[in-house]
Amino acid sequence: MVRTNLTHVVVATLLAVTTAQASSQPTTELKAGAVVELIRGRTLAISFYGDPSDQAATYTWDFRADGSLCARIIGAARSDKCAEAGTWTTEEAFLCWELPTMGRGLGTNPACSRVLQISPERYELRNKKTPDLKFASVMVLR
Repeated sequence: MVRTNLTHVVVATLLAVTTAQASSQPTTELKAGAVVELIRGRTLAISFYGDPSDQAATYTWDFRADGSLCARIIGAARSDKCAEAGTWTTEEAFLCWELPTMGRGLGTNPACSRVLQISPERYELRNKKTPDLKFASVMVLR
């Protein structure tokens, strides 16, 4: 019985340390010019549900240089046609987009989000409506 309790204490301590280390990763909030530079003319892998490197849980959207947006459905390849066409812009340091129907029922369209860099290749979107919660995980596809 003592051994079982000790195991639980050790496991709980390891979880607490791991969680603290993961949440203490430095993040950088991108400014308006940096958001445009990152997004304009690029394709983003956007996951609202998990890891953007998992194509099955990821949307692939083209943020074209002219401000148009090609939004593909979840799991679609970069070479697939657009499910919807919309527009994107920046408002101060927020990346904003609007699509005809995608996300409307959830109240996430139009959407404006701050862009946080969490690693050299990974970004996080924080929606203007819920700034303390992660809205999506993002990878820029080169």
